[in-house]
Amino acid sequence: SGRGRSLAWTWRGDSRRAEDMAHLRGKTALLIDPDPKSARVMRWTLARLMCGVISALNGKQGLELARGRAVDFIIVDSLLPDLPAVDFYNAPDRPDVPVVYVGVLRNQWDDVRNLGGNVGLLPKPYDPDEAAAVAGRLLSRGPSQNGKEHNNPPS
Repeated sequence: SGRGRSLAWTWRGDSRRAEDMAHLRGKTALLIDPDPKSARVMRWTLARLMCGVISALNGKQGLELARGRAVDFIIVDSLLPDLPAVDFYNAPDRPDVPVVYVGVLRNQWDDVRNLGGNVGLLPKPYDPDEAAAVAGRLLSRGPSQNGKEHNNPPS
């Protein structure tokens, strides 16, 4: 029987993660990932959270979309084939748009981490639910309170 189960139970008992992910409801994400399979899983994760998704398979297309549409947050693979992923930190017309970098390698960690506020970092392999939770956490803080969200650098 599914009655009485809390939302937190749905996400493996992690109530903070569920609360963070709830901030994505009704928001629009820009997802830039050159790997179609990885992008599909992330799109499913965001759609499950009632979040709209605009997708790009490469950095140039992603930058065009970031500049041409109102997005609430960006999730970008750190290993784009055509552009450095750090270009997305200043890409949107609004500087307060959070950017979550996924698949960050050890040699990229300091460069990405030092970009400033509104940044989340996740090493490879990353959990799509965790990427969504980091985005929700950044959104919930608002631009004036945002700092950096990151796990430990990859080993």
